[in-house]
Amino acid sequence: MKWILSLFVFLPLVAITSVTPYITRRTESFGVSIPRSVYGSPELKAFRKQYAMITGCLGPLFFIPLLIPKIPEEVFPLVFAGAVFGYLSAGFIVYYLYHKKMKRLKRSRNWKGERKEAVALDIRFHQRKRTVSYRWFLLPLAITGASFICTALFYDRIPDPVPMHYDMNGEVNRGRKKHRGPSAFCPWSRYL
Repeated sequence: MKWILSLFVFLPLVAITSVTPYITRRTESFGVSIPRSVYGSPELKAFRKQYAMITGCLGPLFFIPLLIPKIPEEVFPLVFAGAVFGYLSAGFIVYYLYHKKMKRLKRSRNWKGERKEAVALDIRFHQRKRTVSYRWFLLPLAITGASFICTALFYDRIPDPVPMHYDMNGEVNRGRKKHRGPSAFCPWSRYL
C-alpha cells in the first residue's frame, strides 16, 4: 500500500520534471531567454530530449528505496521525504547544468543581438482606482472577532488538556492544560 501511494506522488513528479522544458514559453529555454525562431533548432531539441531522459531515469532510482518491504512504518515517512527531496535536488542540479549550457550557447551565437530590449516603468500605479475596496478587510476581521467570541462563550466545553499536536495516525500526542479562575480566557483581565 505504501509503495502505491508513493507511486502516485513520484509518477506525476517525474512526469512534470521531465516535460518542463517542453511546456515553458518558446522564448525561454532552461531559464535563459532566447529568440522565438531558435526554439526548434536541433541543438535545443537535443537539450530538451537529453534533459527529459536524464530526469526520467533519475525518478526510478529514487523510487527504488521505497519498494523495500521491511521499512518500519514509523521510518517510512522519513525515507519517502528523503527520496522526494533527493529527486528534486538531483533534478535541480541537472536543470542548472543545462541552464549553464544554454547561457554558453546564447553567448556563442550572440542571440541577444537579434532583439531589442526595453524596460517600461509605470509610475502612476497609485493614481489608479483601487480594484478591491477596503470593506473586504471587514470579512476576515469579522471571522477573527467571531472566533474570539465563540472561544469566550464555549471555553468550558474545550477539552482539558487542549490538543496541541497530532501524530501521523491522528492521535493527540501533546496537549496543554487550560487556565482556571477569573483570568481563564483573558489573562490580562485582572489588570482591567
